Amino acid sequence: MNFHEVPAAKDREEVKKWHEANRLAWNEAAIEYRDSNEQRIHDLRAGKSNLHPIERRNLEKAGPLKDWCHRAIHLQCASGYDTLSLVLEGVHEVVGIDISEIHIENAR
Repeated sequence: MNFHEVPAAKDREEVKKWHEANRLAWNEAAIEYRDSNEQRIHDLRAGKSNLHPIERRNLEKAGPLKDWCHRAIHLQCASGYDTLSLVLEGVHEVVGIDISEIHIENAR
């Protein structure tokens, strides 16, 4: 079944049920992610950003991030690797938001 074949939710309760199933699935993935988090922490402490060169180029079209990006909100931040990479790239403050409390725990 592809995305266009998924029926719309019937009511608010079904939306809540799908939302909870989604959160639980991301929590399960976050547990696996945590197992490799030490390497990410090591890389960040060493100043290694995870930003892809294309992302960096697009973000810096307005100039270096440190000059214009004082606060960013990173939706679907997962365990924070990209979020903290934005700080390494010069963003003054980044707020990470994710559906998975385990990902948020990992990020902290």
